[in-house]
Amino acid sequence: MESTSGNETRNILVADSGGSKAAWKQIIDGKIIPKEITTSGLNAFFLDEEGICEWVKKELLPQLEDQKVNRLYFYGSGLNYPDNIKKLKSAFSKIFPGAFLEIKTDTLGAAKSLCQKERGIGCIIGTGSSACLYDGNDIIEDRSGLGYALGDEASGSYFGKKILRSYLYGQLSPKIRESFIEMFGNLSRDDILEAVYKKPFPSRFMAKFTTLLSANRGDEFVEKTLEDGFEEFINCSIKCFKDYKELKVGFVGSISLVFRDALEKVLKKNGIQAGVFLQTPIDGLVKYHLENS
Repeated sequence: MESTSGNETRNILVADSGGSKAAWKQIIDGKIIPKEITTSGLNAFFLDEEGICEWVKKELLPQLEDQKVNRLYFYGSGLNYPDNIKKLKSAFSKIFPGAFLEIKTDTLGAAKSLCQKERGIGCIIGTGSSACLYDGNDIIEDRSGLGYALGDEASGSYFGKKILRSYLYGQLSPKIRESFIEMFGNLSRDDILEAVYKKPFPSRFMAKFTTLLSANRGDEFVEKTLEDGFEEFINCSIKCFKDYKELKVGFVGSISLVFRDALEKVLKKNGIQAGVFLQTPIDGLVKYHLENS
């Protein structure tokens, strides 16, 4: 942990940022501040450096117990790309001058939170999806998602896309279509295409339609959609690791938690050991950095 001189406060900020929202925790002089800090998700793909600075000033700083941060551990989506890491580091260095900055992928954050110092497979299934093979310290093999357009199997955006496509093609049963309209309104083709192709954050837009699935559990369309999505995730993102049956596979993210029963059913069918399930990685990350920083 960073050394400080005199009576200077040691202020550590830990963050986990997904596609829709971010969770933050402060550790001040070794004590975890219990206050819950949440913001919208921070993805460097969609904001330039100036936009990131403005976002931090508007959404994060007013919620901090102490704005003089000494160390920041940030785990987020879109950080498999060096340019995005560079952009975030530059922005954070302006907001927190002199602070130690560690900017890593949300996949590594999930693995640390789920496995701590043990070997295992860590997965994220939220707005997006990804998985990695973790050696207890770092990622050995990464199976990060390809984004909502090409991948993110079993994620909120993936299931939302399936629902919207079935809705637009007129393939929903009368019962599910009625439920869709009751929950989201009688959306037109133009409404949906504009939100997906022209407005910002299309993955968030699509992900919100997964509530149709949770509201209609037991329906044949819903259960098949869930089973097919989780099967595709397992085939693409877990079975690629040669010793996947020997390791516990843990999950973080709203989708994996809300539909845990359906996911565990598919895991069992594939001979995969289910590990820990968490809504978010933030508490596990705080534990990790308290014990290992």
